[in-house]
Amino acid sequence: MTNSTDYSVREQFDSIVVIPTLNEAQHIGAVLDALSDDAAPPEIWVVDGGSVDGTIDIVKERSATDPRIWLMDNPDRTQASALNLAASEAARRGGIEYIIRADAHAHYPAGWVRRLIETAREKAVDSVVVPMNTLGGGAVRNAAADLFNSWLGNGGSPHRRTGEGGFVEHGHHAFFRLDSFLAAGGYDPAFVANEDAELDMRLSSRGGRIYLEPRATIGYLPRNTLGGVIRQFYRNGRYRIRTSRKHKAALGLRQSAPILLFAGVLVFVTAGALVHPAFLAAPASYLVAVLVAAAAVASEKTPLRVCLIAAQAVLAHLSFGAGALRTLIEPARNTETASPTPVGASASPQN
Repeated sequence: MTNSTDYSVREQFDSIVVIPTLNEAQHIGAVLDALSDDAAPPEIWVVDGGSVDGTIDIVKERSATDPRIWLMDNPDRTQASALNLAASEAARRGGIEYIIRADAHAHYPAGWVRRLIETAREKAVDSVVVPMNTLGGGAVRNAAADLFNSWLGNGGSPHRRTGEGGFVEHGHHAFFRLDSFLAAGGYDPAFVANEDAELDMRLSSRGGRIYLEPRATIGYLPRNTLGGVIRQFYRNGRYRIRTSRKHKAALGLRQSAPILLFAGVLVFVTAGALVHPAFLAAPASYLVAVLVAAAAVASEKTPLRVCLIAAQAVLAHLSFGAGALRTLIEPARNTETASPTPVGASASPQN
């Protein structure tokens, strides 16, 4: 890790903010601004997986004038590895009690870091998770905001809704006590998605307490292309099944429904093509139902908005189901049955 200021003369902090990045030049400046202005600003460690779009240059420029901002290399590129590297380095240095995870594709409210720390201390918890409010911006993202802020897109997931706080089994990761994170083994680096839910299972199995803090809700920037939606949810489906296999845990209704939906659509479309067109009535009914639901949740009742909401809903449902079903029929991998993977070796910050 490097910075223009000599580490030996810098103030020591009891917390760090860790930002995993990979080609985030469009967003990293705004994220650093928001977190640097926090009422309780800790050090900010940007852990980069090899960006080639100017992200690294932006971070270096900021670190030259703000000694709290540091840059760390992440050779394995994934978010899981980024947090593990930062946790190992924090433990090596000593004096750091808390890790705050901040994703680059998000907007953060004023006082966000302070709120997380205060909540963790007040509730005596190991982890604080936060709701996500999907943000618009352009036709595709405006439709995504309507979709994923509604039951049609989030399936009633607690961390996708704002409301009262409470103890939960899973949520969007924002805060960890460093000792709890390390004791649980950190993130499993074999998981490039669903690494948060997989860690929450291990944390809970050790008696760890997770609290959902709605007063620290973040704004999430969704994918801005339909292809991005497909890739995201296909990957989520694959790794959700790997999580279930690793922990021998049954799937809930929100995870099972897309699998059954994809399998049903595949069967009826195939039967409609090979046996009789009447079989196509079932998938057609699903499409009509999604269009009706899209019209109900749309904040603007224009044909374009409704169609984009419906398209993203169908793509998200079917992509998740396809990824999950493919993984179900594949032989289990070692990473799906292995014991928790320990946090990786420490790495030195650089600039």
